[in-house]
Amino acid sequence: MGRLVKVKITEAGKHFMKCHLVGTDTESSRPAGVAQPLPKGQVSGVDNPSETMKPSTTHPLLVLSLLVLIVSILLKIYYSVLVVRD
Repeated sequence: MGRLVKVKITEAGKHFMKCHLVGTDTESSRPAGVAQPLPKGQVSGVDNPSETMKPSTTHPLLVLSLLVLIVSILLKIYYSVLVVRD
């Protein structure tokens, strides 16, 4: 992963290339500036993996819109029951 190898391109299309390795695995090299891969299972960009995430807060407009939706549904049901009785 992250190594340069020499290849011979045998077939190419619009979204793909097929190739054969030229040389051995010992000739592969890592380009300058490319970091070593992380150990398996380690998440990149996390300074302290034991640190838990802060709970997210609910946006007040979301709560208000849900309340309006619930009230409108209840009013619709209430008035539909009154119309059926009459």
